[in-house]
Amino acid sequence: MNHRILRIIKAVSCVIINSLLLVVIWVAVLEIFSVWEDNAASSLKLDRCEIALRLLTPLADAGDAQAQDSMAYIYSFGCADVIRSRADAIYWFQRMGRFGIVAGEKEYDPVSIHLLRVAKDYLNGRPGVKADKSESIIWLKWSSERGNKEADAILEEINR
Repeated sequence: MNHRILRIIKAVSCVIINSLLLVVIWVAVLEIFSVWEDNAASSLKLDRCEIALRLLTPLADAGDAQAQDSMAYIYSFGCADVIRSRADAIYWFQRMGRFGIVAGEKEYDPVSIHLLRVAKDYLNGRPGVKADKSESIIWLKWSSERGNKEADAILEEINR
């Protein structure tokens, strides 16, 4: 066989092997992330929120929207051993960006939908969150300031 053909075959083989190696590494990383998420979810169920935050932080920092959402919610309401922090909640909602946005609604900051979700949870209460109208109004105003019409309507209804 020609030496040139042998070099081409060798180069193609190297590319294929490197590609397969990258796939194996990527699958391993995804599995690690999955285990972290599972452990974080278990920690949250046991009210061990500090552990959940430690497990979620690398995922959230890497751009995992579900981890960012969980972090934002932990900070929105506080949780067992984690003190509520509006600033941290908003930070993680901003990192999430358009995750969960309803199609067709473009006239507002995408973060406003997440702020509205928190406001509704405070307004109506939910398991683990005591209804708190004054806290709800704070979150509704933030959502409204970012252009969310539904937040405007709820504020209008509250003020009647």
